[in-house]
Amino acid sequence: MKHSLGKMGFEMKGVRLHGFFCDDIRQEVGGKTSLMGCYHTDILFKKFPAAIHQLCFLGRLVIPVDVNVEEDIFVTAFAGSGVLIKGVVPRTGVPELTEEEKKSENGVSVVTIELVISPLRIEEPCLISVSARIGDHEIRALPLRAAVGDPAKYSLPIIEAAGIP
Repeated sequence: MKHSLGKMGFEMKGVRLHGFFCDDIRQEVGGKTSLMGCYHTDILFKKFPAAIHQLCFLGRLVIPVDVNVEEDIFVTAFAGSGVLIKGVVPRTGVPELTEEEKKSENGVSVVTIELVISPLRIEEPCLISVSARIGDHEIRALPLRAAVGDPAKYSLPIIEAAGIP
């Protein structure tokens, strides 16, 4: 059974937006993509207002087989409530599923979203986020927190795997 996004919210139908914020996105030989300078949860500045040359977002909008996309997808990046950049993925940019994928409960269409925000200027600490909107429904990827801090002192905890040689 097909469901129209115009009738139900994304959360109910399993549409997801995953992504990474980074300094640069590079297309490599062999169809690979490299992300340079990935941010985990925070981007730290010594003070605000702040600016950097560019901030990139590489995301995947995952659309289950039972969701019918009938409209263009509008993509927006925000700093707090302010808009940083907008883009459109035409309806024709959503990959068509094969007959086998259409019959599978696990079939999904994946739309790659690549944004380059250049330059990035932020007036105050905020959340930087990316949303995808189809009709009246919107989904956001996990945000990046812009905060005051010393990037040289920032580190992630090291997790050691038990029982793995």
